[in-house]
Amino acid sequence: MIKEFCIYPLGSQVAKNAFKFPKNSFLFFGPKGTGKTHAAIAVAQHADALFIDLSTKNLERFTTKEEIQKIFATAWRVAKQNQPAVIYFDNVESIFPGKYKGLVKDPLAKV
Repeated sequence: MIKEFCIYPLGSQVAKNAFKFPKNSFLFFGPKGTGKTHAAIAVAQHADALFIDLSTKNLERFTTKEEIQKIFATAWRVAKQNQPAVIYFDNVESIFPGKYKGLVKDPLAKV
C-alpha cells in the first residue's frame, strides 16, 4: 500500500494522474516503535524526494509562535520549490498542544 499510495504518485506524475488522489498527504498512526518514522524515510528515499523533518526534537530551540510559523512557512516553500518532497512531523500534538484535544480518539483504547 505504501508503494501504491505514497511512493509511485510522489515519484511519477504519470502514476499520480493514474491514481487520481485528492490529497497529497498521508497519516501514519500507531503506537511507538511500529515503524512510522522508518516508513516516512523509506517513502522519501524510494521516491528520491527531499525529506524535511519538522519533529519536535528539531524545533526545541524555537520557542515563540512566530518562530514556529516562520519555520513551517519556509519548509513549505522549500518543499514546493524542490518537489518531490516529504515533510515529516513527529509528535505533532506537542507542537500544537490542546488544539485538537478530543478530536482523535485512540483506536486501541478500551471502550
